[in-house]
Amino acid sequence: MTRNSLFILWIVAVAASSCADGSVPVRSAALPLPGFGQPCDPNLKCAVGLDCQQSDYAPTPWCTALCPTSKIKNYCDNEALQGVPALCVQMPSDFAGPSTPFCAPVCSNLASCTHLSSQWELCNKLSYKAKVLITDLPTKVCMAPSANGQVKVDPVTCDWEAKITDPLLNEAKQQCKSVCKSFLIPCQYWPKPQSEACCGWACMQYLTPGGQLDNDRLSKDIKCLTNASIAYQGGPKVCTGWQDQACTLPEVLNPGGK
Repeated sequence: MTRNSLFILWIVAVAASSCADGSVPVRSAALPLPGFGQPCDPNLKCAVGLDCQQSDYAPTPWCTALCPTSKIKNYCDNEALQGVPALCVQMPSDFAGPSTPFCAPVCSNLASCTHLSSQWELCNKLSYKAKVLITDLPTKVCMAPSANGQVKVDPVTCDWEAKITDPLLNEAKQQCKSVCKSFLIPCQYWPKPQSEACCGWACMQYLTPGGQLDNDRLSKDIKCLTNASIAYQGGPKVCTGWQDQACTLPEVLNPGGK
């Protein structure tokens, strides 16, 4: 076979693979955007009409839709739900997520939840932190109780502060910021390569095991360390006086074991 014959065969093959309108078909279609009740990437989008919610309702961000307050405890009627029944719910003030009502997937059993996503753990009456929120309806929704109270923070940027919205934790937030800035970092208990934000987040995690504030740790440990550093300010014991005050320096705030 001559070189010209091979060239002609190549032209025929390209033409055969083209569409009737002259365009070349795409090799693979783009992946569909995630639908209602499915996990999503906050940097991308969900299907049309849905929002990617970051909250402690689920272990990872998921696609849902907002609903008006007039619809709370009623079925959502958003066409973007792709035929999945959903209940318009309002979470309590300490919910680590949006304050506006949103649609939660309605279910009859766990299988109908895991059909949407494997991250759903339970099909039951709406609850948050082990407290049932809707007692006057038999309706069950898909939930992931293990995520309740667990704030999702980037381990590199440690963007925790804006995500702690519970007013009851305001004092703890301020104490953590203070102990890091005035004591842990200057005294090099918190290692230099790690940021001040990550110091504050480590402190908050220490103060809120299981998502609940531990007042003993706040008063006997963190406040004690801060007060000791103030008491010895300007003196030779500014970084060691906490030992004389019988304070506890949590291991998570002194990862180098200084």
